[in-house]
Amino acid sequence: INLPLIVYWMIVADFRYIRNSMNRAGITGDYLGKANRTRILKAFNTLLRKAPKTVVISKSPGELVPIPTTSKSSECISLTNLKGGASVFYSDEFETEVVNEDSKTLIENIIKEREYRNYLIKCNPYNFKTPVDLVFTNGDPEENFVLDLVETKNNLGISSWIKSNNQGFYSLEYSITEGTHTTTRPFNPDFFILIKKDGIDYISVVEIKMDGDDSLKNKQKYKYAKEHFATLNEQLDFKGIKQHYLFNFLSPVNYAEYFQYVKDGRLIEGKFKSALDILLEDNTPASKSVRGESDNNNGIKIEIHNHFDGHIDTLNIKE
Repeated sequence: INLPLIVYWMIVADFRYIRNSMNRAGITGDYLGKANRTRILKAFNTLLRKAPKTVVISKSPGELVPIPTTSKSSECISLTNLKGGASVFYSDEFETEVVNEDSKTLIENIIKEREYRNYLIKCNPYNFKTPVDLVFTNGDPEENFVLDLVETKNNLGISSWIKSNNQGFYSLEYSITEGTHTTTRPFNPDFFILIKKDGIDYISVVEIKMDGDDSLKNKQKYKYAKEHFATLNEQLDFKGIKQHYLFNFLSPVNYAEYFQYVKDGRLIEGKFKSALDILLEDNTPASKSVRGESDNNNGIKIEIHNHFDGHIDTLNIKE
């Protein structure tokens, strides 16, 4: 029998043990009986059992799928969310952009409310380079990033940007193993920032997190997103599409450095790497409208709709 050496010696030892047991029981000859034979074969079965296999999930790239920014679905946020750390960014000229008079009045009244005014952040329309009339952020890291994004000194080299929805719009898949269970989950990067140079559209894809957030989930998101955009760039280049993606995890400690790299061109050269990127690598793996709605639990909600107005037109994703 062709068996691993360690298994062979274990079987020889077991035969000696069986023979000694037979002698002690007064059994002569080589016949054990069907019941004893079954017990012995069951014991040997554990020695010959195949090692467990690990399932590795992989995807082969398919065709490129264009995602127009006009496909971005509407979003809404409740007043309860505002109290819980969310913020709303809006253009100083929003009054001329909202068609529905009831919606306009609602937003104006919310802005005047002392309880909520600190959560509503007015922006210079020339720096609010996004194809949506409102931008919602959740938590200080996202809010502070958008505050930097709409500063004149930071966005001179930026053509436009869009904040993705938490679900849908531009969704990637990543795999994570927790315990013995492996699952595949969606991942929606937070920001897509367009920088144009030499006839090429560079898209800086940014996922915002707290400083030092190197959770297993983030490690897997980082790993799969880097693989996704590397493959996507290869296909875009092969098809002669002048678009190139750069992906980074970003946390507040590197905001200033990120925008410096945007201004001096090093970002689109692929030279920027945040502290969180390094940490995760080391551990790796159509028309504008705003309206209020009644909600039984959270009161009034603000809703946002996407439109296209000369900003980011189309993103690409691989199937």
